[in-house]
Order: sequence, then structure tokens, then C-alpha cells
Amino acid sequence: MTRKSKLMIAGIIGAATATASVTAALVARAWVRHDPHFIRSTSYGPAFIYTSYNQKGVPVRLLTVGGTVQSASYMDQNRYELPFEYFRAFARATREAGLRAQRVLVLGGGGYAYPKYLIAHDANVTVDVVEIDPEITALAHRWFYLDSLKREFKTQITGRLTNICADAVSYLQYSDATYDVIINDAFAAGTPVSALVAEAGAASVHKHLSQNGLYLVNYVVDKTGIAGLQKVVDVLSHEFEQVYLVDACDEEFSNSENYLIIATDGEYSFSNTIGF
Repeated sequence: MTRKSKLMIAGIIGAATATASVTAALVARAWVRHDPHFIRSTSYGPAFIYTSYNQKGVPVRLLTVGGTVQSASYMDQNRYELPFEYFRAFARATREAGLRAQRVLVLGGGGYAYPKYLIAHDANVTVDVVEIDPEITALAHRWFYLDSLKREFKTQITGRLTNICADAVSYLQYSDATYDVIINDAFAAGTPVSALVAEAGAASVHKHLSQNGLYLVNYVVDKTGIAGLQKVVDVLSHEFEQVYLVDACDEEFSNSENYLIIATDGEYSFSNTIGF
């Protein structure tokens, strides 16, 4: 059968002129920072945690590592909701595909925002999270309500949430687990883990997906610009039957250009997409 590649884009990307200051993770705008804390050094630089407020005045706790925003969480009663647009794009893609995802793999834990959301909102889902830095997971427990989630939903008893301290590429190489959705949110020092979207990495991810499962990649335009994005799309188009690109930029939280890449063998339709 001829392999099809449907490359779709939501909205108008425009000219993505990258500079040295554009990093591959979210870059915080010049917000007023409240209650800042220098926590500890991580594998990728010093970690700072501070509280700010979104445009509606809702408090948001942010984690920066090496000067780059890595994760965030709403606080108190909103602690399991999704603060960033690309997180919400993950959820929309799964919902619009009509998948009843029972097993989800998240590559890159950070503040565990998306794993927390999944556990809190879907009683049938089991989530494995691969995070290479134990210091980051410790921060998620202490400052980003991961400990609260585990107590509230009794995940250590139910087994619905598993923390795996490992390199994402190595985990995929040695694991034999299969997932309905695999989410690539892995960054190293603010740079996406390129091996996960190279030919071998894409094939490895594909091997771990269930039939018609979704591979969701949080891609941030870096110094390679649109050419780098196109290269990743080309690689995934060779491996998967369908590839879609969705705008997940977040003007409220970021100066960088975030895009959700959806790779799958399933015949799905996603909203607000423009083909080219």
C-alpha cells in the first residue's frame, strides 16, 4: 500500500526566524515573580521555582531550569488542570481521535502537569512517566502537587502512575510495553531530544504504539527554524501513515513557537487544520 502523509497546520505559522536566544523549551515573559526559591542544582542547571499570575489573575507556579521555563502548575483547587496550550493540544488530539486510551507513556516528566491531568480526569488510564533526572521528579513531588495526586488517587496501590528514572531512548530500546498514546515532551538543557524524532527513534516509538495509536510531539522551533521542523515532519511521515501539525503557541506564557506534531497510522480528523 502506498504510504500516505497528510501534513496539516493549524493557523498560519508565518516566518519562523530563530535567534540564539530562542530555546527549545518555553521561555518566560517578563512577568513579576513572586515568592521565588532557588531549590537545587539539577543535571541541566540550577532550578528556580516562583509564582506568577496569568491574565485572569490566577496564580501559576513555574519551574525554570538553566534559565528556561520547564513546567508549570496551577495551584490549590486547579492544581490538576493544564496551564500551557501545548498540554491542552495533547488532550484535544486524543479526544478528537476518539481514543479510549488505557495506557499512556510520557517521555519527559518535568512538573508532571500532563500525567497529573490524565490521572485526575480519566479513571481508566494508566500512565508511565520516563524522567531522567531524579531531582526534577523530587521537585514535582514537593512543589507541583505530585505527592498530593498520589495520595488522593492512591496510585501506589492502583499502579495507575509509574515513575521511571531512565533515559527515554534507552527505555524505548529495552521495554516491551505497548501504549495507546506516546507523548514526547523530553528536553535536555532546553533542547528537544533529537534522537526521539530521528529515524531510529521514530521507529522505536512506532514499535511501542498499539494499532492506530498516537505519537504526540511537543516541538519548539529552534535555531534551525522551519527547516528543522520540516525535517522532523519528513522523518515521521516516512515512518507513519499520517502526520499532522498543530499550532500550540502560547503567547501568555512564552516567546517561543510551540507546535504539536501528531503521527499515527489511524484515519483521524483534527480540528482547525490547514493543509499544504
